[in-house]
Amino acid sequence: ERQRREDDERRRERADQEQREGLEVRRAREEIARWREEQFERMVRETEEARKRMRHIGKEKEAKAMAQKDMDDFGPKKMVEDVEAKKEEEHAAAASAKKAAKRRKARERQKAKKALERAEKEKNLKLAAVKKRKEESKLKCGACGEGILDCGFERLGVKFCSPKCARAGPGKNT
Repeated sequence: ERQRREDDERRRERADQEQREGLEVRRAREEIARWREEQFERMVRETEEARKRMRHIGKEKEAKAMAQKDMDDFGPKKMVEDVEAKKEEEHAAAASAKKAAKRRKARERQKAKKALERAEKEKNLKLAAVKKRKEESKLKCGACGEGILDCGFERLGVKFCSPKCARAGPGKNT
């Protein structure tokens, strides 16, 4: 008897639980459906607005084309010639501006090239001056045999031109 009551109670609890879950699921589904409808309506509204804008733009273009056609058909020849002359002038001005820009770029490239050559020449002159000073130096490196500038390095009584030569030791780099 007691077992049966407990089983009945569990079944009722399970049924209540399923009913509550069913309500939650139903509410969630309704909310999702409502959201989808809102999104669809918004999309339809935006599409319609875009179509209206495109129709309006199309009508403006058509009106301009008609006005141009009317002007061409009924306007004096002088206006057409003026428009053509203006187009030619604009084309010539654009071409001359393009050529001027091309010349300007060429001058800038030439200046950059000369500056690079000048820098390279100065670098070579400095290297040649250092080499000449090394050759004229009375003190010679114990490792490489080149002249020592300034005070150099001394190790075990032998003078070296650089720490690299000092690490190598006397007579190793000759």
